[in-house]
Parts: sequence; C-alpha cells; structure tokens
Amino acid sequence: VTFFNFLKTDILAKVSENFIKTINDLKPYYETYIRYLPAQQQKILRYIALSRKPQLGIEISKNCFIEQKSLSKQLSELNKKRLIDIIPDPSDKRNKFYDISEPLLRISIEVGEHKEGITALFIDFLAFYYNIDDLVKRGKKFKELFRSCSENDFDDVKYEIEAINKALLIKSEFIDANIRKIIDLIKSNRIDDALELFVGNFSNSENEFNMLVGIFSFEIKNYVRAVEYFKKIDNNAEKTLFKTLDFNYYKNYAAALNQLYIQNGDITLLLKSVELTSFGSHQDFNSIVNEFINCRIMLAGEYIDSKRFEEAKDVTADLSKVKFEDFPHSLLHIIFELFSYLYKDKQNTFIKNYIEYLQKVKVEKKIKIYQYFSENGYFNALLNLSQDFERDLIKYDLSEITLNWLTNILIKANHFEDLDIDFMLNFVNRNLPYVQELKISESYLKTFKEVVFNKNESALYELTKEQREFFEQKILKRKP
Repeated sequence: VTFFNFLKTDILAKVSENFIKTINDLKPYYETYIRYLPAQQQKILRYIALSRKPQLGIEISKNCFIEQKSLSKQLSELNKKRLIDIIPDPSDKRNKFYDISEPLLRISIEVGEHKEGITALFIDFLAFYYNIDDLVKRGKKFKELFRSCSENDFDDVKYEIEAINKALLIKSEFIDANIRKIIDLIKSNRIDDALELFVGNFSNSENEFNMLVGIFSFEIKNYVRAVEYFKKIDNNAEKTLFKTLDFNYYKNYAAALNQLYIQNGDITLLLKSVELTSFGSHQDFNSIVNEFINCRIMLAGEYIDSKRFEEAKDVTADLSKVKFEDFPHSLLHIIFELFSYLYKDKQNTFIKNYIEYLQKVKVEKKIKIYQYFSENGYFNALLNLSQDFERDLIKYDLSEITLNWLTNILIKANHFEDLDIDFMLNFVNRNLPYVQELKISESYLKTFKEVVFNKNESALYELTKEQREFFEQKILKRKP
C-alpha cells in the first residue's frame, strides 16, 4: 500500500523525490524484519544486498567470516524464510549462487549503508520496475517537458532524464541474454514463462511478443503455433522494439502457411499467403520472393487440378511482374513448366526469357537443368525446349537423360489427357537414328496410346514380361 503512492505518481512529477520518500517509509518495516534475525543471517543478507548481484557460497563464507558448515545451515534457513533464492551455477552444477529474494529488501538495506547517496538506488529501481518500452515512453515525455519547463524545474527534469537513460543502459546490458532466454522458452513450449520474462524486461505489447513467438515457432518448424500467433498480430500497430522483424513477419507467416498447406491441403492457407505477399506491398520484396512464388505456384496447381485454368492464369499473372533476374534459380524451372502448361506460347515473356537464359548458361549447368526436367518428368518443358534439346542431345550425348525424361513423363503424369503422345512419338522417331535406346520409349508410348486412349488392353502383351510389369505398376499404377 505504501509503495502504491510512488507507482501511481504522474509521469510529469518529480519521480525521484517520490521514490526517496517511499523508500524512507518502507525502511522501518524492513529494519524491524531484519532486526530479529540471528547476527550471522543479518550479516549474510547485508553482504549479498550490497554486492548487488548473486554470490557464490565460497565468497559469502570468505567475506562474512563464517565457516562453510555453519554457512550452509544459515543459507538454508534464509531460503526457508524466503529471504534468499538459491540459483544453480549453470557452468558448474556443484556450485550455487545466492541472491536476495525481495528487491525492495535489498534497496532498503542499501539506503542505510550506500555511500553514494540515493542516485544509484533510484536508477536500479527504474531498471528493475520498468521494462524497456516503459522507460522509453517515460523518457520521451520527460524530454517533451524539458523543452517547455521553467528554469526552476530545469535541473530536476534533466536529472530524471539522465536517470532514465542510465536505467536503459543497465537494461541494455541484459538484452541479448534475456532475448536468448525468451527464445529458449518459446522453443521449449513454455510460452507463459516467456511472456512473463518479456513483459518484465521489454514491453507490455502483446503484438511484439506474438511476433517473437511466431518467428521462433516457425524456426523450430512448429507451423501450427507460428500461424496461431502470427494471426494475432496487428501489423499496423506501433513497434518500439522489434521494427526490424517486420520482414520476418511476412516471410515466416507466408512460409508457415505454405508448409501447413503442404501438410493438410487446405487451400484457404494459400489464399492467405497470396494476400500477405501481394506484389508491390513490401519495401524489401526480394526478402519474400520465395514465399511469393511458392504460394502462387501451389495455388495455380490447385486450380489446374480442378480445371479452373483462367483462375490459374490470374494467380500466376503476378509472377510475370517479377524481373526475370530476381527469380530464385531453384524455382525458375518449376515456373517454366507451369507457364509452358498454361500458355503453350513461346512469345510469353517468361517463357521467352527462360529459353534465352538456357541458351546462355554453361554446358555443365544446362545438362544439370535437363537432368532436373528429366527426373521430374516435365512434359511441357520438353514441348517448349524440344528444338534446342534435340540439338544438344546429339552434341553432348544426352541419351540417358532423354530416355529417363520420356519414361518419367508417363510415370509422373497426373492427367493422362494432357499428354500429347503423338508429339512424343514424333520426337522419338526423329532421334531414334542417333539413340537406339529410344526403341524402349517408343514401345512404352505406343502401348500407352493403345491402352489409355484406345482402351486396347491386349496391347500390353506387345511388351516383354519385365516391361509389362514395369508399365502396369509404375505407369498405370496398378497393383501387382
């Protein structure tokens, strides 16, 4: 109750004077409390309080002239009375630190014995009671007052500002350590403990705490919790601490939505991701380009699967606004296949740019790209690149890649009706004189045309037993 009078002090009042008065009011209470303790326990409390940081038992023993055996008993009793806390030494579990449990008890002890007056105590109290956000706000208000105060109040207001700045300096010394503790607590699913530490040291802002939980839940691949906390954020609210995390918010929120979609197929997650990464709404667009592209590729895939081709074109229209050189190389080839399917037109800007890009890359890289298309069975890429690829096929002996490409197109096709088998047969016939292994591809393609399009099951028996089993199990996906 006594201390409440200080805490309710208006921001524009002389805070330090109220602090001194409050401490002086509290001092008799704590002096009476300590007076009835045994002499050794009083000595221990005073030593720890004036040390202003946790102390090892060996240091207490040495400085208080108390034997270790007797000290252990006194420390145990003080802990039972809830006057000191026992803290395990993180670097050596055999040792323990001891600290004053009640900060006001420490301050009250210091008031009677502090040689530097009340200043250091007041600064310590500011650093203990207020979090960084509170101190910053108080500092701003005192600076505003400083510009308009009278000469009589000039020195007092200046003192308050200096005290707040020093308290912020004390807080800043522990920022990294406390942030690491908060992150560790989040990653250990101890969200309530993380919130308590965050509010005590940094800010009362739920917004900024939710930002931290979202970002570091994403980091440990807890996408459900990441999305849960990102949803709570009002990104238009003022930020005082973590302004630089804005781009992480958009990037990680969108990436978490994309990952959850991969896990559960909920298309609404992609729609939200598209909204978050809307083109032109971010100053640092390059930081979210992967998420921007991924959600649109996956959403276009959903639309294509349900034959909503115009919607697929609409959602990929944003991709055309990205400069070709800004596309991540890992995604270029997927986008090329997608655009080749949707537009089937070499005059499409992206398709045209991609073909020009492929013509300029070094041979080793180009072969790796062909290998990628081959492994993924990209039919539309072959359709658009056939002229260049046939030239390279002979020049660089790409027979194995060619054979695998044609086979994987049949294996990986989601919609058989989208395949132009006549185009593939013509491709094989043109290159058969140079790659004799393509006879196998020719057999599979002819069988595929007969069985799938002409419903002629007997065509299967034109294949050898091994080829027939492979064709039925791998291409037609029939169980043995």
